[in-house]
Amino acid sequence: LPELVIDLSGEPVSIDPAIAYSPTDWSIVHAIYDALVGFDAKGEIQPIAAERFEVVDELTFEATLSEGMTFHDGSAVTADAVIRGMDHVRGGDSLVVDLFSTVEEVRRVDDLTVHIVCSEPSPWLPAQMATWHVLLPEGATPDSMATEPIGSGPYRLASWERGSEIALERFEDYAPAPAKGVAIADVVRYHFVPDASTRISNLLSGGSQLITDVPFDMQSTVEDDGALVRSQSLAGSAWIRIATDVEPFSDVRVRQA
Repeated sequence: LPELVIDLSGEPVSIDPAIAYSPTDWSIVHAIYDALVGFDAKGEIQPIAAERFEVVDELTFEATLSEGMTFHDGSAVTADAVIRGMDHVRGGDSLVVDLFSTVEEVRRVDDLTVHIVCSEPSPWLPAQMATWHVLLPEGATPDSMATEPIGSGPYRLASWERGSEIALERFEDYAPAPAKGVAIADVVRYHFVPDASTRISNLLSGGSQLITDVPFDMQSTVEDDGALVRSQSLAGSAWIRIATDVEPFSDVRVRQA
């Protein structure tokens, strides 16, 4: 396709990978950046930028990057890009520091290989990396990632008109991975359209090809006009936090009950 227009229900809060925290944000982040691993169509973890991602022992993962990958600025993707990405999600203003708290070290083995060493067994870590850990070029800063990101993904940022749209353009040197697929359009425009009726009108009139967040009571309107409504389940977790240093919760029997 020469151009694909997608109507979103709102503007991304951030496209900094360590701050992005919604499907809207992630759809843009993962178009610009690549992660070592990602989820395939069946929800299974598969290599993306990694040619191999393996468990060495109960505390260590080994990742070997595919050869010949480059960032949008032409610089090579190396093991240092993995280290920079992990440093970013573990520091600064990252919202996901706790998710990576068991990572003790990302050790460079050679130009394309790293060992991710944990303080305790962390079998869940690859799933968190698939969402938040991305490959970063030399010189990447929180400010540049939020406004002028440089990744190694299938699209590069072309423009961002605040309050209106984000435009991405195809990165011609992208080497697709089966789990992520290929860029399907030369240009993708994300329009920010808060009103659901307007998003639906744009879709049915051909002003956009995809829209998000169709209200349940409007789905029949979309389907009656021949468009397809697809529901997507999202995984999530709910937590009850208990202060274990105050009565009565300091008593393990109370917590067990």
